[in-house]
Amino acid sequence: MAAAIAPAPSALALAALALAALALVAAPAAADEQRLPAEGGVPQALHAAALSAPVARVFAPAGLALGGHDAVAYFTEGRAVAGLPSLALRWRGAVWRFATAGNLATFEGNPTAYAPQFGGYCAYGLSRGLALPGDPTAFAIVEGRLYLAHSVDVLRLLSSDATTVTEAARRVWPGLRR
Repeated sequence: MAAAIAPAPSALALAALALAALALVAAPAAADEQRLPAEGGVPQALHAAALSAPVARVFAPAGLALGGHDAVAYFTEGRAVAGLPSLALRWRGAVWRFATAGNLATFEGNPTAYAPQFGGYCAYGLSRGLALPGDPTAFAIVEGRLYLAHSVDVLRLLSSDATTVTEAARRVWPGLRR
């Protein structure tokens, strides 16, 4: 149910990790770090950071789930839609924003039906044992569930065999520190 909105205590740590991970991907580096390795699909430097990072129940940099995108809109509009700060609630320690009051009410009635699987971490990364941040604009809906990928390139890997990837991620997810 809804609660007062305030940043979660671990939000700063998650935000720092997310910014560091994104900087590793965006920063100029050796050619082999820039390319996505054929097997892992994750740049080497990001791979190392993902192995050592603590895993929260919901990936929410600065306490904001899905980067502020509306979880219900993925299903109703088939795209990432920015939520409004005035239409928000707290669930599982993160703030969730919505584009419409109807979407907020729909989510509040059954949040697990609309929240991304694996707390918004990259499903493909999890299938490889890595807790990578999910990009709210790189998503797939598979068998009625929302999955995020770390990037559009990684989304292609996820989409190429979504059932196998999501099953592997489902096996790994419970064993990660939360």
